[in-house]
Amino acid sequence: MKRDGGWHGDAWKFLALTATCLLALILFNVSAAGVRAASILGRGALEVRVVPAPVQQGYVVYADSGIPAGSDVWTWDGSPWNLPPGYFDGNYTGENPPEGTRCFKTQSGSGSGNYAGWGVFLCKPSDHTVDLSGYTQLKFWVKVSEDACVGLYVQVQQGTRTGPKSNMLCVNLYGWTQPNTWQEITIPRSEFTGVDFTRIFSPFMITITKGDATFYVDNVRWV
Repeated sequence: MKRDGGWHGDAWKFLALTATCLLALILFNVSAAGVRAASILGRGALEVRVVPAPVQQGYVVYADSGIPAGSDVWTWDGSPWNLPPGYFDGNYTGENPPEGTRCFKTQSGSGSGNYAGWGVFLCKPSDHTVDLSGYTQLKFWVKVSEDACVGLYVQVQQGTRTGPKSNMLCVNLYGWTQPNTWQEITIPRSEFTGVDFTRIFSPFMITITKGDATFYVDNVRWV
């Protein structure tokens, strides 16, 4: 009886050890098959990374990434009235802009009645519009002197190049506090009147209404 009990005990140990080895072999084969399948599918089983989704800025009008598809930048100044022309550089790399490495530099020509400005217009291949009614604010960065700031105005335009323009909003009322320093301007959409925001042809226009004045703009977007 003792010998039989010993034999049965050894048998159970042997069976348990055999089962453990078989289970380990099965798990190894399943794991290896998974790695082979991952390789076949073009995925490295040990190289999976989770990358955060890019931060959305809303509707970007002007930034280092460019301007909206199907749009162009138009400029204006006092030269049609025989005043000195303005200077424009949409890829200016000075002034340490807040976003990226480039900003938009504008300088009006001399003369008390001179002016200069630019805007982004949805004109390619033909005039078309964008619905901005889902956005609540226009945000952008500006750097300008104190005397020039009170003459710096922003507008939007509806429909086509001959469509109605909004009222002119002076940037010194919407977050500008220091001269010759980058300041972020925030203008509520409700401040713009006279246009239908479901049909915007120009989402941003900015004009300096003084001669011999310089200003810089960066990272224009609707949020």
